[in-house]
Amino acid sequence: MTRQVWIGVVSAVVIVAVGIGGFAGWQAWQGRCVADFRDIPADDLPDVSLPADYVANADQPAEPALSAQAPFGEPRAAIPNPRRPQLTGAGMVVQYRPVSVIDGWSAEAVWGRTQDGYSYAAEPIGDHLVLAHVSDDELTVAVTKRVSGDLLECHRIANGADAPDLDVRTAGGAQVDERSIALIHRVPDRGLSLLRTDVYSGEVVWQRSEDREHLSDFVHRAGDVLVTTFMDDGLQAGWDTIFNLGRTVRPEWLRLSAFSVVDGAPVWDYGFEDDHGGAPFAHQVVGTTDELVVVRASRLDDGSDTIENFLLALDASTGIPAWTEVLPSVSSSYYSVAGLFDDVVVTVESDKESQHRAAWLAGYDVNSGDELWRVENQTTDLLEGSAVIDGALAVPGLSRHGLELIDLHTGNSETHFDGLSVLEVTTDDLTAGVTFLIDSDPVFMVYALR
Repeated sequence: MTRQVWIGVVSAVVIVAVGIGGFAGWQAWQGRCVADFRDIPADDLPDVSLPADYVANADQPAEPALSAQAPFGEPRAAIPNPRRPQLTGAGMVVQYRPVSVIDGWSAEAVWGRTQDGYSYAAEPIGDHLVLAHVSDDELTVAVTKRVSGDLLECHRIANGADAPDLDVRTAGGAQVDERSIALIHRVPDRGLSLLRTDVYSGEVVWQRSEDREHLSDFVHRAGDVLVTTFMDDGLQAGWDTIFNLGRTVRPEWLRLSAFSVVDGAPVWDYGFEDDHGGAPFAHQVVGTTDELVVVRASRLDDGSDTIENFLLALDASTGIPAWTEVLPSVSSSYYSVAGLFDDVVVTVESDKESQHRAAWLAGYDVNSGDELWRVENQTTDLLEGSAVIDGALAVPGLSRHGLELIDLHTGNSETHFDGLSVLEVTTDDLTAGVTFLIDSDPVFMVYALR
């Protein structure tokens, strides 16, 4: 979808994976916490300009970016060289390293705070913004007012000073409720520990340790369970996992496991198998709903030099497959991808005979697995950086081909911003953000949809 920060909205859970040696004495404390989030002076806040001014000064013709074509409304702000921008509602744009908040409707930088650490994350909760990073080998969590930036709470969770060889990572995830996030802490070869923490008090609500041989770096929320997986999303992560199986990736790491959101208790464990035996499958979580976990299962067939692919949905409460779809096998030089957008699973597909490695785009109903449409792919071989706008999937196109708006239920499409290269699209309730490549530099344009 990066790595992935902990970003989730409404139905998502924010999960941070941090490897820490030892879990005794898990108590939140202030210490140097506040110093990690110092105010940034106004003169040092990011540059923001009006879109027309930015385009007028560009050497490359960039007028398509100013077009108010439906559903994109009026362009309101241009942010050059954006740092992983995230829209958090009502046109507010959050950036990282350091964190800064920009009013995308008035084209003004509002406030900023330092983040003295790494593995940055932000999650809007109501009128507040939860910030997190790893600092001095500890997970540091702060709560600010989203509009003003006032610091309300700041907590350090877990002291890793006695673990000089620790491995600290951050995974994607989601919010548990209006006060708490779920954390997964693991130490390589020494087990797995799940935590749920109140971000306002720093209190650990529950902790459950598991003696597990395989590593789980990424976690997804599906209804009342947290599903852990070794495999990140995206094309590169899938290809690397399959080709490193037996070398740097162990077969037992590839299974999916689910734990209760309520108390962290194990719920189910799953590994896809077909009728022919052979090497184990790698599982890439495509997306989740409250009832389903949508998975792409893939493995390398050394005999035919192809990658076998299956698309399936697991019942979130039991781990039992609700439906399974056989996808075409592809050349071993290419790993195809999929994504869940609203109630449609979109896949980029090919086969070993196709000259184009991403020959088709196909849409499947998430609840039944039925194929809704299949169209020739003139757009891209990636789905990362895509977003849903008014029932259509906005997919960045090939170089200087703008983006495609694809109707999720028919596959019909239309091109926007033709002549420009689009890197990423993101949306919130009222706003769309499009990252263009102009004069070889990225610029994030904010559009008012309503």
